[in-house]
Amino acid sequence: MLPPTACVMDRLAAYYYWNDPQALEQAVQVARAQPVELRRVKAWSRREGHLAKYDDFRRQLDRKSSP
Repeated sequence: MLPPTACVMDRLAAYYYWNDPQALEQAVQVARAQPVELRRVKAWSRREGHLAKYDDFRRQLDRKSSP
């Protein structure tokens, strides 16, 4: 079983490299449900060359979820 931060990074990798929108939604769901080291995820995203897609993740995460 992956820790929450690693799980988010795994799902974001699918979004970053295969443009999988379901993977982005899964990353958001995990980050909303579990404590995630967002600074670590951002640093990893920068190293991977996907800060713009990380920003997509943060916008989705910061958006209020529907009731």
